[in-house]
Amino acid sequence: MKKIISVFLASLVLMTGFIFESSITVSAAGYVKPDVLDGTDNLFLSYTFYWESPLRGRRTKEGYLPLVGYHNTAGEVTDIFFDSYLFLPCVTTTPSGGRTYKDSNNPSNFSDWKAYVDDVFLDGYNVTALNEAVGEIKAQLGEEYADFKANIFLSILYPVMTQTNFGDVDGDGITENFNNQADRRKAIKWLVDEQISRLEQANCENLNLVGFYWFEESISYTNTTEKNLLDYMNGYVKGMDYKTIWIPYYSATGYSQWESLGFDAVCYQPNYMFNESAPSSRVKTACERAYNLGMGIEIEISGSVFSSVEYYNRYMQYLKVCTEEGANQGIKMYYNDAVNGVYYDAYMSDNPLIRRIYDLTYKYASQTLNPNEIVFLDDKTNNKGYEIVSLGCTYTTTQPFTNSSAGYASVSGKELTDGIFGSSAYDTEWIAFHNTLTQEGYYYINLDLGSVYNDLSLFELELNEYISAGISLPGSVEYLVSQDGISYQSLGMASFEKYFISFTLASVKLETPVTARYVRVKIQPGSHNFVFASELSVGVRDQGRLGEGLFANIALDKNYIATTPYTDSALEYALISGKELTDGVYAASQFGTEWHAFHISNTDEGKYTVTIDLGKVYSSISRFGMELSQITSASVGLPSKVQYYGSVDGTDYTYYGEVVPTLYNQYIYDAVLDTDYKTARFIKAVLDTGSHNFVFASEFFVGVPLAAIAPELTVKAGASLTLNKDNNLCGGLTVNNTAAALRAMFTQAVIITRADGTNAADDDTVGTGYTVSYYYSGLLAEQYTVSILGDTSGDGKITSVDYLIIKRAFLGTYALDTARTIAADINGDGIITSSDYLRIKRHFFGTYNIYEQ
Repeated sequence: MKKIISVFLASLVLMTGFIFESSITVSAAGYVKPDVLDGTDNLFLSYTFYWESPLRGRRTKEGYLPLVGYHNTAGEVTDIFFDSYLFLPCVTTTPSGGRTYKDSNNPSNFSDWKAYVDDVFLDGYNVTALNEAVGEIKAQLGEEYADFKANIFLSILYPVMTQTNFGDVDGDGITENFNNQADRRKAIKWLVDEQISRLEQANCENLNLVGFYWFEESISYTNTTEKNLLDYMNGYVKGMDYKTIWIPYYSATGYSQWESLGFDAVCYQPNYMFNESAPSSRVKTACERAYNLGMGIEIEISGSVFSSVEYYNRYMQYLKVCTEEGANQGIKMYYNDAVNGVYYDAYMSDNPLIRRIYDLTYKYASQTLNPNEIVFLDDKTNNKGYEIVSLGCTYTTTQPFTNSSAGYASVSGKELTDGIFGSSAYDTEWIAFHNTLTQEGYYYINLDLGSVYNDLSLFELELNEYISAGISLPGSVEYLVSQDGISYQSLGMASFEKYFISFTLASVKLETPVTARYVRVKIQPGSHNFVFASELSVGVRDQGRLGEGLFANIALDKNYIATTPYTDSALEYALISGKELTDGVYAASQFGTEWHAFHISNTDEGKYTVTIDLGKVYSSISRFGMELSQITSASVGLPSKVQYYGSVDGTDYTYYGEVVPTLYNQYIYDAVLDTDYKTARFIKAVLDTGSHNFVFASEFFVGVPLAAIAPELTVKAGASLTLNKDNNLCGGLTVNNTAAALRAMFTQAVIITRADGTNAADDDTVGTGYTVSYYYSGLLAEQYTVSILGDTSGDGKITSVDYLIIKRAFLGTYALDTARTIAADINGDGIITSSDYLRIKRHFFGTYNIYEQ
């Protein structure tokens, strides 16, 4: 399966041989139903026989438990998850140097086939481990599941015709030669019989053998020799009352002839997960083909979902589209890599985004998934509101580590300032630092901005965390700046913000800008061998075309209605998404999809109008703006004025004022109106038609001043909390408090987020590094980082880990950010000393209470 994802185009041609009567009852239309395969509903592809790395093909009972039984977020087993399992070999080299798949140049031999069978039935792994796992899950689910057995399917490998010295299968002293059709049949018969025999010997009382899988993924159905071989295989297997299945890749030869080829059931591969050039419509097309041909659909996922926004979203596309198309009502098969597999890793993860993969897949499998539950992620770069001045600038670094077999082999010297963020585990956007290549125990990046800037306020470095590959976050990141490249001033330690699964931004954002030309990044190695760094963003606050940086644009991503636009299929303003005016994207060309094109043939009583629904009533609105264009050669003219109105209820509008558009540059104009504070939910812009046929409009800006006064966040009387406005820390909290309990300590409503930026659940134990955010009128008014005395690890408890962290901080081998430094200062003297880690150690052992001193 997945023949190195390129799928070696095997010609599985059929030959004359065993004659049988087909008992296939699949409808010509509709997804194949579970009863065709004895109730097989959700079939998990369990890969075995990874000869080069054996454990990758050997799943244990523990590995099967969360696959057999669905474990909810509380750890309770509530249902059967995958009811069926297919055992098949990984696409790898065999002990003889051959291949497990059809490879005419490197065919496997008899000893390889025996080694494969041995691996499938290895005691304590694969088949026997699954049997144990099913028994354990049945016991947890109770008497209702006493009769449950997991369906299993075994594989039939392909006898490659170029193998002329396969080995003696039948004991007649003569090696089998696959140029002879009879010898190929012998090998198939041996493999089927041997696996049935091994299964009987294993006494797997919790498993039910349903049938066999033809391992090759395409079939040259017009080749008589291959057709007869396939006829023989189907006849032999079905003669023993077992079923045969097949999983062709997308548009594989023979996929549409599957029924005439003799299979009982087939699942079709969309291959959208592995093909970068495949359009998002691929999944829907695959579903339509499967439905029309009476097949099922294979769901596919790879480990790339853990490190790539694109591939995470690709998997969500499978779940959403296959649910909408009804494919979840038929037989479903699931590809998810070798051991441990993506679903197992998702189940084990404490990252909600990753865990969501496991939970949503279960919902898909159980036909309880609502497509509206699917959330697609944005590829966030996190520096909106800043003008990045480091783009294209030169830098030097500590010597990077390169690997010729991985994507970080080529270091161009542009990875950190080319504006392209790392988006996968290994690619050329990463600089790989290794702990054998440090400068006095640190890694350094030295950036030259080319000239002195007086208002630098953003310093941000993208980092990767991929522990299984030895890539960890650094112990700390410190930013230093200089005007002359000699004397440097520290800006302090960066805070780490996880913005997608394994990617993290190490940021320092200054309220008071600094003046500098040179920026130095001092990186302390982390807990593993590598630190991977990508884009280094240094920026100044962007005052914005229409006022970002001074105002919050509350129109961003809001819905609006507008006078019917004019579209032209020959030009790029033909695509109207309904977001052109509120997507935050300013027009960058004369004709582009950012423009909403009004035309004189479509007006509202001789005017053009845009009305935005802000979603709720806002106060303190005081700036209104719109981007416009003038290209007289293309009959695009300016309105003589733009009028702005507001309404609380969407019915009665108040006139706010009007403005004449002013030139921004070349052909772009801005229509900006500043007023005293207004209160409204609906904002309307009215434009006259101007002197030409067209009026082009882009961003519609509705601004609330960032400096708008909000009531101060306060703590309820009697609560122990303290809010330090100088360093934005929330202190006074003890360990073992939930997010719900913390929220209840405030007078106003607050939002509590985990250290990774996700919203905390009510029963989450709040730890150091959690964030308390207070919003007023839709704007962030105050934000504090939680610091809990003694909790330096951030888990909301006091354990031996906290003692070790404080000790390492005292010894200077571990750097703490501000919140953790205060948490580590047990005696409150402002510095971390041996007294601090001794007190926390005594607290842990119960001989001292740090909260009673």
